[in-house]
Amino acid sequence: MARPHPVLVDLAAGRAPAPGAVTAADAEALLVSALDHGMQGLLWTHVRDAAPGFALRTRLAGLDALTRQRHARLASAVAATRDRLAAVGMASVAIKGVTAEARWYGRPGERPCSDVDVLVGPDAAAWADVAVRAFDPDHPLAPVLPALVAGGAVQSVDLAVDDVAVDLHFDLCKLGYPLRAPEAVWARTLDHTLPDGSTVRVLAPDAALVHFLVHLNKDSFPRLIGCVDVVRVLG
Repeated sequence: MARPHPVLVDLAAGRAPAPGAVTAADAEALLVSALDHGMQGLLWTHVRDAAPGFALRTRLAGLDALTRQRHARLASAVAATRDRLAAVGMASVAIKGVTAEARWYGRPGERPCSDVDVLVGPDAAAWADVAVRAFDPDHPLAPVLPALVAGGAVQSVDLAVDDVAVDLHFDLCKLGYPLRAPEAVWARTLDHTLPDGSTVRVLAPDAALVHFLVHLNKDSFPRLIGCVDVVRVLG
């Protein structure tokens, strides 16, 4: 991953870029860097509000519209995932994704994401097959999943709701070994209201901060938007 454009570093830190920081000749490089680092939403917010002469304004606006359209589907998928798990008696917590955007960013589209991440409870190992069959009745791992989850060999499963990818976590951090006190995570949750007016459980800010930091370290800090998550929660 290339070093982010300096304008993006300013935006990540919550600073306004210096006047004239972006020239017409530099606009393409800035947009490419923004896409690399998941910063196109924050870049559009700045361009929309403070840079009317940005050379690629129309293109950036179109990309943002697509992101917002996708995020609306993701929010619906969060609700559908919650409901499918609740129907088989399982509680869940939405992590990262559109709920994090709604809590710590200024508007839909500023934190681009492409899937839904959900954590099920610390007692879910024994019912892992039930959880998976709520999404895919014929999932090939279902019969052996309780043993795999209990033994730590499987910490998450990739599923889908309609055309939306769902990462079902049995362990919050997925480090290859289990959390020593997963019940502590569940003690640090609260309700968040979705666009449809219903609520979903999410991590409390301190637990979300730890999760963001662990995730960044595990992935070797690949994209600037991950650092923005930390800045926003701390702010």
